[in-house]
Amino acid sequence: MRFWEVYSTYYDGLNKLIPYRKMIGDIVSELEVENNQLVLDAGCGTGNVCLQLADKASVLGIDSCIPMLDRAKEKLKSYGNATLQYSDLSQDLAFEDNHFDAAVLSNVLYALEQPEQVLQELHRVLKPDAKLVIVNPVSSPKNMEIFYEHRRLSKRAFHDYKILSELSLVRLINGIIVKKGAKGKYNFFEHAKILDLLKSVGFKCTTVKKTYADQAYLIKCTK
Repeated sequence: MRFWEVYSTYYDGLNKLIPYRKMIGDIVSELEVENNQLVLDAGCGTGNVCLQLADKASVLGIDSCIPMLDRAKEKLKSYGNATLQYSDLSQDLAFEDNHFDAAVLSNVLYALEQPEQVLQELHRVLKPDAKLVIVNPVSSPKNMEIFYEHRRLSKRAFHDYKILSELSLVRLINGIIVKKGAKGKYNFFEHAKILDLLKSVGFKCTTVKKTYADQAYLIKCTK
């Protein structure tokens, strides 16, 4: 079974962590979507961002990992304004120009083999003045900082350590990702590099801040 398929089995354990839930909230807040808008969640995974957006707008989630999509479909089956479909971001997007009102690229950029090409495609399918929100790990993320921040916010020591134990496999997988990133196998860019990529394809950046217990950058830009 491929790496991301394995991760799909354990990924939603992250929903137990307050910093992860706050990160999702930050994404939705920065998008500022309205009821009549169409949002693309590119690399939607198990659908956690889609789930929050589906109360606010129409959302289309795409991913190339079928087990991730299956989990997302189960969560969103009661939402008539949410659509999920298979799509490989290494290929051109099967959408017309100027199609979406907003887009999300949450913890996806780092895993892309050709990030600039994907950003170019997102620029193409977004309408003029549409928003794009990106979340990507900092250059040297520290996974335990996410748990420490959760513990600080929740103040439930026994329960928190129980969660840490339950998330042991998630921590192991994320540890593998961090080690690969340190070796240059993933795009753990400094935010300046991400800004350069966005500007090179025509985006105008308006917000840069940290999220996810300061272990990821959140960047908002417009077409």
